[in-house]
Amino acid sequence: MADKSKSSSYQVRLAQQIDVLSIANILAISFYHKYPQWFYPLAVWSLSLDLGLRLLDPDPRYACLIATSNLDFEAIATLELSIRNIPSLNAVPYLNWQTSPQPYISNLAVHPQWRKQGIALKLLMAVEHKVRSWGFKSIYLHVMDSNLAAFNLYQVSGYKLYKLDPEFRLNPFARDQRLLLRKFL
Repeated sequence: MADKSKSSSYQVRLAQQIDVLSIANILAISFYHKYPQWFYPLAVWSLSLDLGLRLLDPDPRYACLIATSNLDFEAIATLELSIRNIPSLNAVPYLNWQTSPQPYISNLAVHPQWRKQGIALKLLMAVEHKVRSWGFKSIYLHVMDSNLAAFNLYQVSGYKLYKLDPEFRLNPFARDQRLLLRKFL
């Protein structure tokens, strides 16, 4: 991706199959940057296959939004919205018997060259509009407590801690806490 001017504008739209590779690149850069360089093409390939299948799913309550540069219409950021079973506050840990289907945000990522320009905030606002159109009044997402940039973005956007993810703490390799956040719309 060529170096972009900070003054360049962008737009938000639904992703299409033609966007899969650029979205996979954004996700790989954002989430797998600490892995060895040889792993990157494998991550892009795997992410492309997975995302391509999700985009083919006819479920009306799934959406992949992207922000594109008005210069070349290439994806510069992405966010996915789906329905997931969210445990109630009094759910039994590790069993999650008391759950309800709720809108859930995943894979919010902005290409490093486009960060700190309000793009993630614009994606969050666009997805809230979609959630309202589905008839829901709240939205959920997970964030690692060590990801301060993301955590601050979500706090500024109105997300509050709903609960700690107790199942994630069972992972002996996890050093961080995974937080489940909620925003009332």
